[in-house]
Amino acid sequence: MQIIKLTKANQFQVIKQAIQVLKKNGLIIYPTDTCYGAGVDPTSSVGVDKLYVFKGQRRTKPVSIAVADQVMAQKYVNLNQTAKFFYRHFLPGPYTIISRSKMNVDKRLVAADNSLGIRIPKNDFILKLIRAYGKPLTSTSANPSGTKTPYSVSEVVDNLSSKKQKLIDLIIDAGSLNKANKPSTVINSQANLAQVLRGDQWPFKLEMIKNFTSTSAETTIVIGRQILKLIKKDLQNKSIKPTVIFLSGILAAGKTHLAKGIGQQVGVKQIIKSTSFNLFNQYPLNLSNWRLFVHADLWRLNKADEAIKQSLKQYLSNNNLITIEWASIGIKFILDFQNIYLYFIELEHVSPKTRKISLFRIKT
Repeated sequence: MQIIKLTKANQFQVIKQAIQVLKKNGLIIYPTDTCYGAGVDPTSSVGVDKLYVFKGQRRTKPVSIAVADQVMAQKYVNLNQTAKFFYRHFLPGPYTIISRSKMNVDKRLVAADNSLGIRIPKNDFILKLIRAYGKPLTSTSANPSGTKTPYSVSEVVDNLSSKKQKLIDLIIDAGSLNKANKPSTVINSQANLAQVLRGDQWPFKLEMIKNFTSTSAETTIVIGRQILKLIKKDLQNKSIKPTVIFLSGILAAGKTHLAKGIGQQVGVKQIIKSTSFNLFNQYPLNLSNWRLFVHADLWRLNKADEAIKQSLKQYLSNNNLITIEWASIGIKFILDFQNIYLYFIELEHVSPKTRKISLFRIKT
C-alpha cells in the first residue's frame, strides 16, 4: 500500500501512477466530492474481485461507476430524456443516476434489473484521471460495508484490518474532506417519473409530460401556447395556487419566445420582451386563477440574492403565473415555498434552427 499526498504540482505524476495501478487490475483510494472512494477498473474482473473482497460485500451487490462526462456515460448506459435532464442540469455533482446498463462492465456491478448507477463527481482531479485513463472507475465509499464513511486517509486506514490494507495498491491523499458532504443522492431515472432511492439532496420528483420540436422562433411561440394549454388542463379541478414555470436552455435557445407564447395564451396583450435589464416584468391578467403573468430572467445573477428572494416571495404570496429563465439560479430557492405548482421546460439545442422542447411536471 502506497500513499501519495496530492498537490497541484504533482497531479500529472499522480494520475500517471494511478493509471499504471488500474491497468494492472489494482485498487486505488481516491477523493471525491463526497467522501473517499474505492476505485478499480469496472471492466476488469480481477479488479472487481479485489473490490468486493475489500468492501466485504456479497458479489451480487451492484456498485456504481464514475465517468468523466455524458459522452462516456453513454458508452455504459442508455440515457432516456429524464436522465439527460439530470446530466445537463445537476452533474457534475453529488448525484448517482440509475439507468439501463449496456452490460459493458463486469456483470456483478449491474443490478438484477440490468440497471447501473453513474456518477460524475464534482472533483477536477478525478475527472482528469478518468479522462486520462479513458475508462470509468468504480464509485463506492472506501470503507468496508457497515463501517464509518471515510473523509480522510486516516479514517480509511484505521478502519481496515491488515489483510484489507494489503488489498490497496495506492491511496491518493487529498487531505481531510468536508464531513458535511453527504453520500450521493441516488435517483432512478429509468421511468418518466424520476424517483429518489437514497438521499435528500433532490427534494422533488420530476415527471415528463410531453416533447416538442421547434424549427423557428414563430414555432417556439406556438409551442409556448400549447404548453400553457397542457398546464391549464393539468391543473383543471385543482385548487388555485401560484404557478411557476422554469425555462432552461443556453443563450438564444428560445426561452423568451416560449415565454411570449405562454403570455399570449393567458391573454397578455403587451409585447413580452427580454427581462435582462429589469429582471422582472409583470403583466396584469383578467383571469379567475392567476392575477399577474410575471416574466423573470436571472441570467446576470450568480445566485438568488436576497433582493431577488424578496421579489419572488412577493409574487408567490399571490396567485400569479411566473416564468423564470435561467432556472438553475432560482430553483432551489423556489422549492423552499409550499403550496405552489411547479413545471420545468428544457430547450435543447439540436441544430442552429432546431430545438427540442421538453415539458416536465415537478412534484414536491
